[in-house]
Amino acid sequence: GRYAEALATLDQFEERWPTNSRIGNLPWYRGSVLFDNGLYEQSIPHFRESVSRYAYNVTADDAHFYLCLALINSGRGSEATAELRGFVSRWTRSVYRDSGRYWLGRLLLEQGDPTGQAFLQDLLEDSPESFPAVCARQYLGVPAWEPTVTDESLSDWLQRLGREQPEPTESALLGVALIREGHRGWAIGELREAEEELGSSASLACFYLENQVWERMPSAAWRLWSLDPEGSRPRELWEMRYPLAWADIVEPVCAEYGFDPLLLWAIMKQESAFQPECFSWAGARGLIQMIPSTSEYVALENGWDGYSPDILYVPENSITYGVSYISSVLRSFGSIPVTLAGYNGGPHNASRWGGTSVAPDMFFSRITYNETKRYTEIVYHNYAVYRALYGQLYGLLD
Repeated sequence: GRYAEALATLDQFEERWPTNSRIGNLPWYRGSVLFDNGLYEQSIPHFRESVSRYAYNVTADDAHFYLCLALINSGRGSEATAELRGFVSRWTRSVYRDSGRYWLGRLLLEQGDPTGQAFLQDLLEDSPESFPAVCARQYLGVPAWEPTVTDESLSDWLQRLGREQPEPTESALLGVALIREGHRGWAIGELREAEEELGSSASLACFYLENQVWERMPSAAWRLWSLDPEGSRPRELWEMRYPLAWADIVEPVCAEYGFDPLLLWAIMKQESAFQPECFSWAGARGLIQMIPSTSEYVALENGWDGYSPDILYVPENSITYGVSYISSVLRSFGSIPVTLAGYNGGPHNASRWGGTSVAPDMFFSRITYNETKRYTEIVYHNYAVYRALYGQLYGLLD
């Protein structure tokens, strides 16, 4: 929040290192500092400089889109519309493009221009699973996106498409036997060997569904996903890709913390695809993929003894730590999109992007980290699927 000192420091940097490779970033940095502190009018000249003077800089599309947002927030709707037209035309691959189309369509409609409807409709058709499409549906008052689900059984669907399932191999049968004895880690090794023997995880789809092999179900479902060009898929295939994994742990832990289990499954799917031994280059571990610094903080806050990062490979620990932390973030922000962005990009960044002070459409638009923007969008879509499939089961839908 010390924006005056930040700007002065950027000036010192430019004066001291005028040939530094990052000089082209400075207008974007200056504009961002001002924008993040609510000084939208003052940020506009810096974003304009970035777009005109450093058109090929890595920050150019960021600056151009933030120029549009600054104009919107300054009440300069006509200028914002003109800039948004240029933005969506020029930056066809920008991570901000869907948000740009949303704001362009919305502003045009608010200015009495009916062509805005076409921009929003194109967004719904081209990027139906995107978060800006969620916002466009809400703005237009049209029904939310829902998966197309049929009541045909998975085995009948496969048979109809000429993809009958082979008999499970000895490795597959051994894998399931190990699961029943509580040795899931060993079991997955046997099941992967069975997949190699049969050529694909898809060959064991019905077998995995029958035996609740959550770790391999999403992979098998994904490989079968494009078999039907019409996109009509049986409920069982959707449930394989979006399973209620580890429900015996998830449900009581979520009940304890007052957390929606469907949201937890939506997060778990993206974080680990239900692989308990999953790990990342950043050191994240387990089903919820918490990094050591965060999980250690959770242990200290709750007074839990016996902490080490590797205990997160145990599903019960990963779920308990994850729900404890994410529920606290949700209580702080009160918004699911902001919570998701805060979990992936850090609560401090979620606050910087607007936190609870701006509407969800503006908040999502302001996310500057590509990974966090995509993560928020994917998990929010996962959540929509989980609500559609299981909402009645968990009393969330009529």
